[in-house]
Amino acid sequence: RNPGGLAHLARLPALPPPILRLVDMVVPIDEYREAVIVTIAYLVLFALFLGYQARVVFKAGAEAKKKGEKFQRFYNPFDRYLLKADRTVGNMQEQMGIYLTLFWMYCVFVDPAVGARAGAFYTATRALYPFLYQVTWIGKPRPIIFISTFSGYGVLAFFLHGLVKALL
Repeated sequence: RNPGGLAHLARLPALPPPILRLVDMVVPIDEYREAVIVTIAYLVLFALFLGYQARVVFKAGAEAKKKGEKFQRFYNPFDRYLLKADRTVGNMQEQMGIYLTLFWMYCVFVDPAVGARAGAFYTATRALYPFLYQVTWIGKPRPIIFISTFSGYGVLAFFLHGLVKALL
């Protein structure tokens, strides 16, 4: 038990003033307008995918209940629509952190216009994912889904290469 309460904190040395106060820093939007638009489009796409997933889950759950069957929610291999919805959201979530980080680092430290174009391409390839996933159902599984995934990996490698090059 501390009998002096918080009085000991008053005896601590004062912290030095910050060198840069981020709250005072304003970045003109014009240079990053396209990057902001791409980010908004990417997040809207993610929200649409989440809505699609929720709709498929509720529909599958209602159908299972109507048939008196137990509803298997996650990665149900017997429900292709549910699996497609889960993989669409899952694939986007798996790449979201690295994409947004590399995208904004590239835009800030390398080139915002080129970064925005690459980010728009990346977002477009993400939008193709559920359609390409469904095409793999026809006949034998085909690697057509790689059009979405590998092109996205290429954009991530492009961002990373540009950042490393800028550092050297």
